Amino acid sequence: RIVYDFSGRNLLINPVSFETEQDMERFFRQVKLIYFDGKVVGYRGCSELPLKLECRAFQKMVKRQKMLLNAPFNYKVFEENEFREWCKKMRSYK
Repeated sequence: RIVYDFSGRNLLINPVSFETEQDMERFFRQVKLIYFDGKVVGYRGCSELPLKLECRAFQKMVKRQKMLLNAPFNYKVFEENEFREWCKKMRSYK
């Protein structure tokens, strides 16, 4: 992401890892639209106006983020359960 400051100088910011609090503020001040599931759920006219976001859309975004963060753990539990079921079936064939 390239962000332009007030002097016209461009700064390269990686949104995955912000180095300082200022980088994070600069990045989020530049956000004009937020797309979620192919729809515009958040918007603002200019960087001075607050970002408007529907509560329902925000809840969906938070829920999806939690799901993505918990996915490796949930998949590991799923694999363990599948292995147990497979072991039970193999014992029943003997």
